[in-house]
This record gives sequence, structure tokens and C-alpha cells, in this order.
Amino acid sequence: ALGTVGAGVVITMTTVFSLAYGREALGMSSSAMLAVLLPALVVTLVGPPLFGQLADRLGVRTVFLIGAAGMVIMPFVWFALLDTGQYWLMLLGFALLFVPYSANYGVFPGYFSQVFPPAVRYSGMSVGFTIGTIAGNAFAPTIATAILGSTGSWVGIAWYMAGMALLSLGAGVLLRFPATSETPTPASTALGAATG
Repeated sequence: ALGTVGAGVVITMTTVFSLAYGREALGMSSSAMLAVLLPALVVTLVGPPLFGQLADRLGVRTVFLIGAAGMVIMPFVWFALLDTGQYWLMLLGFALLFVPYSANYGVFPGYFSQVFPPAVRYSGMSVGFTIGTIAGNAFAPTIATAILGSTGSWVGIAWYMAGMALLSLGAGVLLRFPATSETPTPASTALGAATG
């Protein structure tokens, strides 16, 4: 569950909170923010398959951890570029944040399917992913709004996002493949094992 919170916070902050932030802090309309966000979301379509291929070479755990580590750093870059109010820099900020998100989120099925033995794989992944999604996604906009309201700055929000990513990084470090399992399979075949 903790492994999922970092990516959950990133996607919710970028697709939900950023619209309110653009309006309240930057004086931009929601349509103007969407014009920045939507093209950047292409990274989340192209990135996961590419990181899946990378995971076949490096291992799903390694790519998951690299993605989580990137999500610790990139919220600060994202907000700094957002605050320029310049379209191309804002677009770059979104795209840069979506790169580690795509690496982390793209290997969830391959990684998490291997840390549960087959007898409890479906329930383990379902319960863990659901709890993590609720914890990461459901409260993020409210927490970010409260931070912005009390501090008047994005810095505390970036620290919140980094902290959630750090939880995911820690969970990824602690997760282990079962000792009784065979050598972990490549991400592409592990996805098949998780779904069928």
C-alpha cells in the first residue's frame, strides 16, 4: 500500500490540484492549465511501456525505485517551472514530473505480482493497491489546499509530495520477492502472471 502512495499523489496533484493552483496562485484559467497539462500527459502514455522494456533488462524493482527516487526530487522542479507562467516551461515541468511517475507506476503490476505468492496474489495486490490509492489520491488535493492556504507557498506542497514519494521508495526497498519463489521473471511475463 505504501508503495503506491507516491504515484497516487503525483497523478492527483497534476491532474486535479494543478487546475486550482493555476487559478488561485497563477491567475490562469482552468482551460489554460488544461492546455499545458493535456499535451504533457502523452508522457504517461508513452513512458510506461518504455520503462517496462527497461525493467526487463534492469529488473522491475530497480525501475520502481528509480521512479520513486525521481518523484522525491521532481515536485520542486515542477512547481518552480509552473510558477514561471510561461507555457513551454510549464509544459516541461509537467513532462519532467511524469517521467519518474511513468517509471514507478508502469512497473507496479510486474513488481507487485512477484512479491506475493500465487495463493494470495490477487487479494494481496487488490487490498494493497486499493488502500494505497485511497491514501495517496483521495486526500492529496485537500492536504495541498490546506498547505497552500496556511503558508501561501508551493514549497510545503512540494515537500508533502516528496514525502509521499519517499514512503514509496522506502516500501520498495523493503519489499522482497518470496524466498520460495523462483528467480523473478521479467516485467512483461510477470504482468501475465498477475492477470492470468
